[in-house]
Amino acid sequence: MRLWQTCFMALGIIGAPAFAENAGKSIRLVMPYPVTGSFEIAGTVRTNKVITVMKSYGAPALTDVIAAQLQRALVGSLGQHVLVERRSRMQSLEAARYVVHAAPDGYTLLLSGSSEVFRHRNVYDPSAEDVGPAIVPVAMFARMPFVLIARTALTLRNARDLVQLARLKPGQLSLGSAGESSIGWFVARRFAEMAGVSFLHVPFNGGTTAASAIIKNETDVAIVALPAILPLLASSRVRVLGIADLERHPIIPLVSTISEEGLKNFEIFGWYGVFAPAGTARSVLDRMSAAIAASTRQENTRALLVSQGLRSSYLPTPAFRAMVRALITGG
Repeated sequence: MRLWQTCFMALGIIGAPAFAENAGKSIRLVMPYPVTGSFEIAGTVRTNKVITVMKSYGAPALTDVIAAQLQRALVGSLGQHVLVERRSRMQSLEAARYVVHAAPDGYTLLLSGSSEVFRHRNVYDPSAEDVGPAIVPVAMFARMPFVLIARTALTLRNARDLVQLARLKPGQLSLGSAGESSIGWFVARRFAEMAGVSFLHVPFNGGTTAASAIIKNETDVAIVALPAILPLLASSRVRVLGIADLERHPIIPLVSTISEEGLKNFEIFGWYGVFAPAGTARSVLDRMSAAIAASTRQENTRALLVSQGLRSSYLPTPAFRAMVRALITGG
């Protein structure tokens, strides 16, 4: 049985009540993603009934796998029934706004990622807590690396080769991303700035589409989330040049980091974490954060996330809050 199947079997687990005063009350883990998954990977899909039925028979999206694993972790650590609730309308805003106005009692949580925070900064801004209803970071659960890929006809071996070619052809090489409002485009801009080169940006509707354009020789290079290219790793029509992280990823151990290839300390990654309504007691936030921390230390969680192109990675509330603020402010 596959790991993601094991996770989804956990959806019906009910543990002993953790809080005597709310015995039997379920925690709601609200997620902003449709069945197709994150915008950064799948893009915005115009779903119709046919697509919905077809998707129901396929493997779950990355974000569904993450939600199931988080649910399992909270059940095991808190002994509380946890329900996963999908609210994916309004391009992920519905879920965030629902949690913003929920009771700050620890029984309504939001699973969300860096792409949603980046696209909807005003909703996720931690400073908004001081002026009205808001959501606050609880803990980071996983980090998502970005990779630099190229069409094989360019015969590039790594990020260093790409920089050298881009300097010979300023503004001539096309670079794809998941879209202008994506983290991938932010990574691409930073890469060009640090390398002192320029590209012709080609925004796509999601990282998967950007990667497909490489295979079709429609663009020269792209920077996309690692999960978006997992189905393409065995293909001879795309080459992974580097990873925008400070350490190599176990699923592509032979691919060097961009930092190794000359852009020292180049590290920009996406992430997934948990948020709660502003006003939630610190003791409750600490309890939830500890449950998430315990899960990231489990070998089955680590193995599952690596298989999905992620890394198990925990940040407690203060550090996670600082990361969210930096993403929103560009600091």
